Amino acid sequence: MIKSILISNGNQPFNQLISHYLLENGHHVTMLFNSDEAALSYYELINQEWQYSYSGVVMDQLKKDYLQQVLDDITEKHGSLDVFIHGNEMVNEEQLLLQDAGQFDIYITEQFKRMYLLNKTVSSLMIKKKRGSIIFPIIYDALYYADYPSSPILNHGKISMMKCLSRELTAFKLSVNVMTFGYYNGNFNNQEKKEVRKALEIYGLKPQLYELKHLVPAIDILINPPVPAIGGHDFHIGAGIETGL
Repeated sequence: MIKSILISNGNQPFNQLISHYLLENGHHVTMLFNSDEAALSYYELINQEWQYSYSGVVMDQLKKDYLQQVLDDITEKHGSLDVFIHGNEMVNEEQLLLQDAGQFDIYITEQFKRMYLLNKTVSSLMIKKKRGSIIFPIIYDALYYADYPSSPILNHGKISMMKCLSRELTAFKLSVNVMTFGYYNGNFNNQEKKEVRKALEIYGLKPQLYELKHLVPAIDILINPPVPAIGGHDFHIGAGIETGL
């Protein structure tokens, strides 16, 4: 089923991979960017045949009135907003903390404020239609031990928000879930790949390092779920003892 989908943090390549996959499968996608440069750069990457199904919106500062106008435009163009994907910020929290502890506190606070406003505004629209899905894609923070960038504060904040939203919004037939992506090939060279796979053997024997674009299709589980009663879960996409529900 074709869905109308909103993705935040469109400047991040991981979220662009999700957008690409959804556009390839015929969905209508609107991406929120924080700069004109990022929006233009991504627009130049999409195929010409996707242009009717795609919209890019620049919102350097998240404002409720402007966001509401974006949602109204989506509804007018596509009839509804079916799915909101809170795009991953892809921040390395340890690195940010070491660079500037004061700025780290400000950044994390601002991200949670942004997260709250986005989900409040989107869910208010979906409640009126009594249908919709909210998805938080995150990167497994335990991969820190294999030298992957890690965002445990944002990750666990999203998981907590997901559980709270799911409890409140299930009465309005809305589903809210987290999808946790496990270990992946971060453009490693042969030596790096060998070292990473050795570190990841705590999860499974000879772990396979897939590219993120090959893991992204798992999001179909939540875009078009096989049954409507899926909510309040953290789905792990990976292999070995890392995985869990």
